[in-house]
Amino acid sequence: MPNIGQQKARITRLASNINDWKLDGNKAGVIASIRFVQHTYQCFSDWSKQDMKVFWTFIEKLHRYNWQDLLNTGGKHNKTGLAPTIIPRSKYPDCDFKAGLTEDVQLFELRIDHTKRVHGFRVDALFYICWLDKNHVICQ
Repeated sequence: MPNIGQQKARITRLASNINDWKLDGNKAGVIASIRFVQHTYQCFSDWSKQDMKVFWTFIEKLHRYNWQDLLNTGGKHNKTGLAPTIIPRSKYPDCDFKAGLTEDVQLFELRIDHTKRVHGFRVDALFYICWLDKNHVICQ
């Protein structure tokens, strides 16, 4: 359990970033949303308690990024961190949700750990998580 000093430091850090989402463009802090999670593909109930612990650690880490810093961890080579990677739409399961996305919506994955990924898209500061990919099978 964190001591009082650690808790205060964490609260101070969170409070200093609380309005980052209001910044323009890639300066905006990243906010994750599960509004569009395709639970018929994979649901959090398919994840173990340890998997969920890793997921929530990922979310905490993600929320410390602004979009520019997050995008800088991607690329074709030498990926680091959460490594955003654009994934062709054809890789995703066919469903009404995918069919309803307009062509300008760019889907990409973020790395949770060596096997787990989340897939989704960005609108302003929000990253909408659409597919959970516990075993990294969407891109196989």
